[in-house]
Amino acid sequence: MKNDVELTKTILRKIRDRADTSPKELQIEGFDPELVARHVERLHDDGLIVGTRFRTYDSPADRVLVRDLTTDGHLFLNAIETGDVWARIKAALSPSEIGSISLRELGDIARELASKAIKKKMGLD
Repeated sequence: MKNDVELTKTILRKIRDRADTSPKELQIEGFDPELVARHVERLHDDGLIVGTRFRTYDSPADRVLVRDLTTDGHLFLNAIETGDVWARIKAALSPSEIGSISLRELGDIARELASKAIKKKMGLD
């Protein structure tokens, strides 16, 4: 299964924008539920979301009842939403290159770009 970073961003936004933190499986309209479940599982493994893992008898993979983003999840999402950070990453790297690095590494790159943009804006560069 390919790592779809756009789906990952959509999942993180949906979790952030929820009105409550009651544990529930996430569904994203227009995406295969198994694909969403695998991406949610990866986000949980990478420490970007808070949730409880479980397995059903008819599921090929673990599922996660999602509660919220972790602090790292919020920082990751904030960084890629800062200014043109995401556009710069997409311009510099191919989709396969973006998919080949961990979310932690991608978050580090995004935070560095966001930090530089903020420092420049404040005249601190």
